[in-house]
Amino acid sequence: MKKMKLVLVIMCLVVAIGVVGCGPKSQQENGDSSNASDIKINKIENLAHTKINAESMDITKEELPAELINLANLNGKEPEYIITLSTKTDPSSEEFDLLHDYVLYFHDVEKNTSIKVSASEVGTPLRDYFFEEISNDKSKIAGTNVKISQYEDRYIINLEKGEYYLDIETTRLTEDEMIKVVEEVVK
Repeated sequence: MKKMKLVLVIMCLVVAIGVVGCGPKSQQENGDSSNASDIKINKIENLAHTKINAESMDITKEELPAELINLANLNGKEPEYIITLSTKTDPSSEEFDLLHDYVLYFHDVEKNTSIKVSASEVGTPLRDYFFEEISNDKSKIAGTNVKISQYEDRYIINLEKGEYYLDIETTRLTEDEMIKVVEEVVK
């Protein structure tokens, strides 16, 4: 079962080549608490899979850092599971000694939708695919600069919150539902 989870998560993770470029930290600018959004969606032309060398470990929401605890309840749901992904600081080592990502996976069986939130203090969260975008436009949601990309029924959102790089991937959510998720994450 743990290997199935690892395979599932690894299939959803990416080495984000060319996806970095999120705007400033999620501080409200000039004290503006407006929820006005300026949405620009970057279309993804090609998606290619790759492999990453990481080790996963199941954790509970109580084991999340305090800065990420609010992520453990999105859309009124708790995550189906939470894992950490660790990588090697020395590629020749056998030890996965660098905690790279916290990954929270949400699934709504009735609606057949999913949300995956990855958070990393190290850098852009890991992924097992990369993509080519037509443009590199930034959006603003709830006063936070974000980058939104779309491939088929999937939205991929990159942003920074405090000391964390966040990567949100939604599947089969409408644009409005995706925006609501991002608003929850940045609050």
